[in-house]
Amino acid sequence: VDMEVGPKHYDPWTVDKGLVTLPNGTKAQKIIQFDPIYKAENFYPVSLLLLNGEKDTVVPPRGHRQLYERLKPVYRDDPSCLKLALYPELEHETSPDLLSEMYAWVKRNL
Repeated sequence: VDMEVGPKHYDPWTVDKGLVTLPNGTKAQKIIQFDPIYKAENFYPVSLLLLNGEKDTVVPPRGHRQLYERLKPVYRDDPSCLKLALYPELEHETSPDLLSEMYAWVKRNL
């Protein structure tokens, strides 16, 4: 099945053997071309900070956790260039602490 789908049309956590199960039950492979979890080798040496609220239902933190785990081996030569920061009290929002961490990361890494 060659379907043009975007992130809002699928649950990325139903990926099985290279196919994405869409809400209507059909399978699609096209989205995998664009999903960063399948492109881990392309990130390094770019510094990457992943920020997420633990209570976020718009962008669930499990996606950042999975991406981070996938990227750790890619960044093994310079692990300081990769960081995952989760904020237990946050939903899909920012906070002074999150912004401070982001600014410090940018200043240090870019």
